[in-house]
Amino acid sequence: MKSVEDQIAAAMKAKVYNVQAGLMRETALRVAGNVSQATPVDEGTARANWNLSAETPDLSTSESTTPQSYDDAQITGKEKMLYVSNGLPYIEKLNEGSSTQAPANFVELGVMLSKRQAEAAAKRGAK
Repeated sequence: MKSVEDQIAAAMKAKVYNVQAGLMRETALRVAGNVSQATPVDEGTARANWNLSAETPDLSTSESTTPQSYDDAQITGKEKMLYVSNGLPYIEKLNEGSSTQAPANFVELGVMLSKRQAEAAAKRGAK
């Protein structure tokens, strides 16, 4: 039988783990949303093809021009790896600055913004 101290330590560890998982999920959602929002739009296909996945990148594509909602993403934040990916063959050129609608490296800028947002949320102790 575990001592009271061991039970308290286990409960605290589980709580910290769950808080961390929540922050990881919220950060992944922020990255997906920020990068999608920063993607230049001609017809909207590039913006609509950002995928959020766990463990392996989702490089599937569609002809949709409707941006995805990531709120119902099937991730918990407890996965070992989370990916925000876009399998369109021209997404790298867009990120290199081929469009006048967004700066070069808009993907990296979206990730940096998400990092700052996550740090602020962690300091607040909220999502």
